[in-house]
Amino acid sequence: MAIRLCLLSLVFVSLSCSTEPTYKSRTLSQWLAVYDKAEEGSPQEQLAIEAVRSMGSNAVPYLIKWIADDDWRVYQTAEEAFKLLGKEAASAVPDLAVMLTGTNELIATMAGQALGNIGEPALPVLIAALTNRQFRVVTDAGLGLVNLATNAKPAVPILLQQIDHAHWAYRQGAAHVLGQLAIEPDTVVPALARLLRDNHKPVRFTALSGLGEFGAQARPAIPAISRLLVDLDENLRKEATNTLRQIAPEVPPKYVY
Repeated sequence: MAIRLCLLSLVFVSLSCSTEPTYKSRTLSQWLAVYDKAEEGSPQEQLAIEAVRSMGSNAVPYLIKWIADDDWRVYQTAEEAFKLLGKEAASAVPDLAVMLTGTNELIATMAGQALGNIGEPALPVLIAALTNRQFRVVTDAGLGLVNLATNAKPAVPILLQQIDHAHWAYRQGAAHVLGQLAIEPDTVVPALARLLRDNHKPVRFTALSGLGEFGAQARPAIPAISRLLVDLDENLRKEATNTLRQIAPEVPPKYVY
């Protein structure tokens, strides 16, 4: 069951405004409160989803305002609403793009997630942010791209370029995003396999984890993964073992944890 934050009712009171869009006599913020408290898959949750989606683009101005709120519970709620609206919230993309590159790091992170939840209409903004000079913007954009799943395919060439970045943090970040996306195995799997020889342990660890996300599609990387079964670092040995179990469970690793 997905974990949602249990927000205090006072948060939604602070969100409420008589000019908010309504559905069946309840405002946007009231329906988001219902959604937050409802059991996953329950009729209450489904009704709240229907309510938010029925408001469509009319909800966007309020969600943009809430994303920039000082209270993390408020912008967490707004980010969740963007997930419910998806492409219907496309009109928010320009404002969220500004927030993504802004000075408030928490709001930038939430904006990146919101852009990812909007989906394909936000793809050009997220791809552009991958080339931003600030590493945190690149990171937030990458995390947002994960939400696009296969629609993030146009971003793969840029992420593959970052696999060869001079700074290890960029290599690790790119490996994480590529692993989470688990698309384009013909080009991504060899790139992640190369990172298993990286000089930095976090990069090697993340590359292993990413290869595991590809399952059987990562079988060409088995020789490179197997070399880490005898690594001096115990955590890397364990991760290599787990990765092999994910992509080739019939292959008995030398060390089993």
